[in-house]
Amino acid sequence: MRKEDFEWIHSWCDLAKNNDLPRVLLIGDSITWGYQEKVRNCLKGFCYVDFLSTSYSIDNPFYSKLIKNFVTNSSYDLVHFNFGLHGKHISEKSFNTRIRKILSFIEDNCKKLVIGNITNVNNVGNKKPNLSWTKRVNERNKIYNQIALENNIKINDLHELALSFDKSLRKDDGVHYEDQGYEIFAKKVSEFIKENI
Repeated sequence: MRKEDFEWIHSWCDLAKNNDLPRVLLIGDSITWGYQEKVRNCLKGFCYVDFLSTSYSIDNPFYSKLIKNFVTNSSYDLVHFNFGLHGKHISEKSFNTRIRKILSFIEDNCKKLVIGNITNVNNVGNKKPNLSWTKRVNERNKIYNQIALENNIKINDLHELALSFDKSLRKDDGVHYEDQGYEIFAKKVSEFIKENI
């Protein structure tokens, strides 16, 4: 296990005692954190949207405990899982083993699991792709695609969407997005949830 430079958790459970509408959980990292409020606004009146976003890496024992406790704390009609931009040190083989266990647990404890694949990473300034992160993202998205194929899980292709973004929609750090970029993600995530719940 290797710690991240900064370790954080953000979460929210919307009207947690209510059960008159379906309940959805968004799980992810800072990309999910960026679009979660907009998704909640888009889906208001259609379903309750909870979220859990964190920087903890999946090889940290705390990560699986966090996910398991959150997923089982409410009854979820759909979980949208979009995580992968942490734990760069984790090998393809290790990521494959660990993410399969996590996704299997989630699928066993909700009505439906869908996967949002990982967005691309550019160098600072967004002029060129970050090659080391591109390798990791491509490996991990390939794993997600294989898991989805084997288990009949739908993939929300956020990666291709992010590749289509103009530089003006991205922050200069090469990872995160301007508000208008998160609006586009939120629209796609919201529509995907409506189609699959």
